[in-house]
Amino acid sequence: MIARIDDRDYRAALAATEAQTAAAKANVDSVDDQLQVQQAQIEQSQAQVESAEAALAFAEQQASRYDDLAQRAAGTVQNAQQYSAALRQQQAAVKTAKAALTTLSDRLPP
Repeated sequence: MIARIDDRDYRAALAATEAQTAAAKANVDSVDDQLQVQQAQIEQSQAQVESAEAALAFAEQQASRYDDLAQRAAGTVQNAQQYSAALRQQQAAVKTAKAALTTLSDRLPP
């Protein structure tokens, strides 16, 4: 009679290894997906910085224009103050947008 080797232990070990490999691949895929989401968030944040900077440039022009008009008595002090306040708000918006971008960028793995 020929001896027969019971391969159940080997099949169980193979199945366990295949399961571990599938779990590792799923983890890699999950990390890749997270990186893609984070990259999209960074791009969105960069666009917000650009938008805030454009609004800031306009606010600077408006504040300068209305300050000049107020100094020449061709415009009201109230308008000059209003656009000066809008300028400060836009400066704060740029700082906020840049801080958000920095926070997202710092989260990226090296």
